[in-house]
Amino acid sequence: MKVYSEWYGCPFSKAESLIAEDKLGTAADSPEKADVLLITTCTVKAETEKKMFRRIGELSRLGKPLVVYGCLVDVDAARIRETAPDAMLVGTGHLDNIFDVFWKKELLGPRRTVKLGKLGAWPVAIIPIAEGCLGNCGFCITKRARGGLFSYPLELVLGAVKRAAALGYRELWLTAQDTSAYGKDYGASLAELLEETASVRGDFIVRVGMGSPKLQLKQIDGIISAFQGGKFFRFLHAPVQSGSESVVRKMKRNHSVGDYVKLCRKFREAFPRGSIWTDVIVGYPGESGRDFEKTLEVMGETAPDKVNVSRFGKRPGTEAEKLKDMPGWVKKERSRDAVALANKIALGRNAHYIGRKLRVFFNEKGAGRTRNYKQVVGPGRSGSWTTLKVTGAAAGYLIAK
Repeated sequence: MKVYSEWYGCPFSKAESLIAEDKLGTAADSPEKADVLLITTCTVKAETEKKMFRRIGELSRLGKPLVVYGCLVDVDAARIRETAPDAMLVGTGHLDNIFDVFWKKELLGPRRTVKLGKLGAWPVAIIPIAEGCLGNCGFCITKRARGGLFSYPLELVLGAVKRAAALGYRELWLTAQDTSAYGKDYGASLAELLEETASVRGDFIVRVGMGSPKLQLKQIDGIISAFQGGKFFRFLHAPVQSGSESVVRKMKRNHSVGDYVKLCRKFREAFPRGSIWTDVIVGYPGESGRDFEKTLEVMGETAPDKVNVSRFGKRPGTEAEKLKDMPGWVKKERSRDAVALANKIALGRNAHYIGRKLRVFFNEKGAGRTRNYKQVVGPGRSGSWTTLKVTGAAAGYLIAK
């Protein structure tokens, strides 16, 4: 069949979308040219969810078979049925037999399978390493869809890395809901996986996805050791969510603010220009003005290169849903202040590069990444390294020629 596919959410969701599309047929570039429509869903944020339900409704009205896959199916299948009564629903545990939905209409319920398959569009390969997590955050709805930690066997992940290298992929993404938890359920570790990945022959560079600050801190020496070689971007994504210890405890995060600060310090001691990304939720129930100030202070102290700022929104079925929310205008104001500070910090770090020559790997036409994972806009051929001179800087990228 010809399959028109759309996806929402994280790189893990993108990897699943590619596998689902491959199992259903071959890609079509528009709904009009497709025999079947596929939408891979995300449920992390309420705003994203609204967009997806609107899109599910639009696709269902095109009169073609519609397959809805992903986290949203596991969390709110009933509402999807209301929006698109004829859609075929596939939960995250049934990706390997997604084609069976044409006979059964629904494939729901818990089931754990390894999700390795189609790697994606060259030059970037997306390789899942685990799903689920060890945490139980009060605000997070993803745990309802993904469950506890399920790490893929080391030999299978390494097999996918070797296959990507043999096929000529130049950039590899190791992805999971929490990469730092990798192997904790069967005696392995992320540091071990990185060490093994570094030994794989091939001309490629690896991006390691988001991880818990506490679990990354516990193995930071191994992470730094791997990153000192030539196979990895010097990039760390560690969500702190709040700079207030009391708010982090209310969130039921499995780390402290101190863990995050110490992690950033160790990483920057090894790689002063390495990129740190973090996530912040503003307006969490019970967050005082002083709590929010502490978040800004931690941002200033650790100087992240990028901060994903989100306003707290209640998610159904979570502990935080029961908590008293604060006025929207307060959350909006705090979000504006946090974004302004994040942009100021990022621009300051990026301005350092103006006038310098950098090696840039172009993973798409006209845009690429430095070894320190700085995004660069400039002339370059996809899949190649190019030396460019930085002529300007914005908060989110460098401009070069």
